[in-house]
Amino acid sequence: MTPAGVGQRDNLPWQKKTIFLVILGCAALVILECGARLTFYFKEGRNPYYLKFGFVADTEFHSYEGPGYTKFQPNTFMHQQVNGQTISMKINSSGFRSPRDFIPPKDNTVFRIATLGSSSTFGYFVKDDQTYPSQLEGMLQVSYPERRIEVLNLGIPHARMDDIVALARHELAALKPNIVTLYEGANDAFWPKPRREAGKIYRLKDWLYFHSVLWRVVHSTVKYVYIFFAQTTSMDPIKLPHLGALQLTQSQIERLREEIRRNFRVNLEKLHEITDELGATLILITQNYSLKMLPGSGFEDKWRTYEEELAILRDVQRKKRSLSPTQASFLIHSDLQNETKRFAKERSLGLVDGIAALKRDPSQMLSYVHLSPLGNQWIAKAIHDYLESQKMFQVIPEEMTGQKNMQPSCLFAVP
Repeated sequence: MTPAGVGQRDNLPWQKKTIFLVILGCAALVILECGARLTFYFKEGRNPYYLKFGFVADTEFHSYEGPGYTKFQPNTFMHQQVNGQTISMKINSSGFRSPRDFIPPKDNTVFRIATLGSSSTFGYFVKDDQTYPSQLEGMLQVSYPERRIEVLNLGIPHARMDDIVALARHELAALKPNIVTLYEGANDAFWPKPRREAGKIYRLKDWLYFHSVLWRVVHSTVKYVYIFFAQTTSMDPIKLPHLGALQLTQSQIERLREEIRRNFRVNLEKLHEITDELGATLILITQNYSLKMLPGSGFEDKWRTYEEELAILRDVQRKKRSLSPTQASFLIHSDLQNETKRFAKERSLGLVDGIAALKRDPSQMLSYVHLSPLGNQWIAKAIHDYLESQKMFQVIPEEMTGQKNMQPSCLFAVP
């Protein structure tokens, strides 16, 4: 005789069993997430960054939708964890990184420079006053104390050139900049198409990356396991939005290089049209890039200059006739920097050699593209020196104005 109730649990419908297992799994993940947050909270000296993560917008999560681009939610603070310290980054009323609000339209006595780019312009890993736009403004104010000079940081992390052009089209007119600079190339080199066009699995991964401390802990491991799987099986089922996980053949590399270079050129033309219509001077800046900080690139052993990495990579390509996606991204990036220089020459635009500015010490790269405070200072100094050499801040003598006791005119000679 079987006791009452014995065996009844085994007769539960499979639907209820599935629901029970899902609830149990979700509860386990919540417990692990709470554990990860508390662990890092105490490990980093009771740092509240980890308790608030995902509830307070992270640096990379810019969700304010514009026409064809995104920027940050206005009047917020972004946060980034660097060497155990939390860096707070002020987002102003316009949705850009700045401790002060941008005032449109500007006073005619103000000389305004708008800096376009992505995370290396925004200033990953550095404080508000350590980005190159902020340091450039400080240098210019010291050099020209009689002038009212503003440098606006319009850098948005992850932006590609199509995003930057859309942003410029819809944001610059109200700001009325005298000069517009562009420092970009890495995102187009690494992401041939926008992240928003990635598959659902990849978008879920992105959401977790911006909201889960637990996922941040395991992210790198999961990524490298997936890359190993993809390379072992020659399959990329997630269809990553960047260059993928598989080794690229010579023909694939050349096709990508030409396609991305051509699209970059089209966007340079569009940006020039926009700035030309606004009566602003467009200045292009070549962007440094390093494989040293990209795991699996084969260049992790020591720091090299941009030209040294490029020379070695071309030799590898000749011998192997194939490259990893990371290595191919460097070749594509060099194409985009060459296109930047070629376009500047064809259109008689200003050109600042940002790659040369980092040549003295490549270790001032904090990642494959982001700069240390000193590296940002060197980029700012290169821009400052170019503006000075072109006499962009020439004072018009009082006698030429025909008026007495007036402030120096804010007209700027551009050769």
